[in-house]
Amino acid sequence: MSGMGTNNYLFIVSDRLNTAGQKVTGREVYDFLMDKKAWGLHPTTQHRAVVEVGDRVIFYLAGPGGGFIGRAVLSSNAYIDRSGESADWWFNKSETNYRVNLADIEKWDRTKPIQPILQDLSFIKNKKTKSWGAYLQGGVRKITDDDYTTIIESTIYEVEQPREKTVSEAILSFNPDAAAYSPHSLKSPERVKISRIIENVQKGWQIPNFQRYFDWNKEYVRSFLESVFNDYYVGSFLMWEASDHSNLVVEPIKGVHTSHKADQIILDGQQRMTALYYAIKTPDFSLRGSGKKKCYYYLDLRAFLEDGSREDIVVMKDKKLDIQESFINLLFPFYELEKLHEWVYGFEAYLENQTTDKSQVRNIRITIEKRLRHMWEGFEIPYVVLPETMDLVHVADIFEKINSTGKPLSTFDLLIARLLKYHIELKNLWDKVCDDYQNIKRYALENEKTRMAVFQTMSLLYHPTASCKRKDILNIYESLSIADKKQFESYWSTCAEAIDEAISRLENTRDGFGVRSEKDLPFMPALPVLAALLVRMDAVENKTNAYNKIHQWYWSSCITGAYSQGAESQMTSDFKEVVLWFDEEEAIPKV
Repeated sequence: MSGMGTNNYLFIVSDRLNTAGQKVTGREVYDFLMDKKAWGLHPTTQHRAVVEVGDRVIFYLAGPGGGFIGRAVLSSNAYIDRSGESADWWFNKSETNYRVNLADIEKWDRTKPIQPILQDLSFIKNKKTKSWGAYLQGGVRKITDDDYTTIIESTIYEVEQPREKTVSEAILSFNPDAAAYSPHSLKSPERVKISRIIENVQKGWQIPNFQRYFDWNKEYVRSFLESVFNDYYVGSFLMWEASDHSNLVVEPIKGVHTSHKADQIILDGQQRMTALYYAIKTPDFSLRGSGKKKCYYYLDLRAFLEDGSREDIVVMKDKKLDIQESFINLLFPFYELEKLHEWVYGFEAYLENQTTDKSQVRNIRITIEKRLRHMWEGFEIPYVVLPETMDLVHVADIFEKINSTGKPLSTFDLLIARLLKYHIELKNLWDKVCDDYQNIKRYALENEKTRMAVFQTMSLLYHPTASCKRKDILNIYESLSIADKKQFESYWSTCAEAIDEAISRLENTRDGFGVRSEKDLPFMPALPVLAALLVRMDAVENKTNAYNKIHQWYWSSCITGAYSQGAESQMTSDFKEVVLWFDEEEAIPKV
């Protein structure tokens, strides 16, 4: 067919899940549908109602290694498949399945990448490498005759992958040196007392830069101290022998400010060690959920002398008592553990002034001192030390697996470890964002999900399908086909700046959205979506019109409660639909 009087479309295919929940690659979906000489369209797909017989189609494979993979001509309009044959074809469930039939199918042996012809494609409004992905989101994209011709006539193909070696070739290419393996030998578990833990974290034990932040609240710390005092098993620590050639940035646990060289690195145990250090050394920071107030921990001696095994025997206050006040209130301060002998004998002298029964006072002093001395110098926590010969990536994987079986790691915590193998120090990047953008820091202190807003913005902008799903963000380096650390940091910088601008717009009471402060944000998903839309708006000629559309999207989302459930999917669909609306006035978003 000549194509005169017809329209041209891109049909975009990506990885899907089949009815059994198994992944089916975009290439497999494409090959299957070409055999059927058909294509599936969701009821809400753009242009579904106007495609017709004779229209020309080029197929685009989204995702890593994607590009243009073939062409065909429509031999039917879109129609409801009442036969039921295609019910499971599209893998995106809908009550109504539409299909179009295909003719003159031409499958290309090799993929034609988009980058070499990017400058010649008119439907790519913003030619910046970091921005063109948004124009290939959604199921169907209308293109001009010139764009169609440019793609068809392109003779640039992806580099052909090397052929897989035969068995005999693999045998002949065997390299004994490359396959050499020296198994690691672990030392027998050791044990460490509380007094030594406090000494070690000040002199030689540090945490790696892929560790999560200390995030225990005051109740977690209180409960842990109670377990230690009652001589309960509190788990073990996992350490790693420090190596001069590990290329690993380390730092002291929170609250320790002395500078020293690490001799062992804490992989599992940071939260517990920091809790002990906080109670005993009272460093100058507040615990999560305590505002700006510090917490001080005490052993309730009244409760202890009545029943030494009570579960509420450790109490917390926001005031640091002097020694005399602690005597009067019958509270032993955990920050006096290092000077236990001095405190106990001072307490004995205080009690002797309150009663004539000296023998009973002596029994009380002996009992208290025995229990507290055991806590300080007798209670032991086992720990295992990994040898320094283990490589960094291996150790980061161990860290991730161990921590994911205990207190659940947040997506951000996991990304700290996962991005390390690409030499990306996420904690440092985040700390710099908080230093550079006080708006973001404010929001992060109010809601820790703010940390993920940068990644969600990045995924909306650069993921082939604008996916915000947790699994895609966890694998963001691969999902976005990032080439190197420099490209990641460029994306990160763009998105952090966009989040800061989004907050400024949200809090603008004149021509923004009138959010008074971080406490009044109606729904957190609005932040990354707004940030991503503001980036896309930069590529639009009529920015005033685009900003008005963003306003309509925002207030419609607030009024309809669009983000009350299924936020990840809603974020993706809203972003893609508003971006399309920037270019096509008739493409009004569903919300």
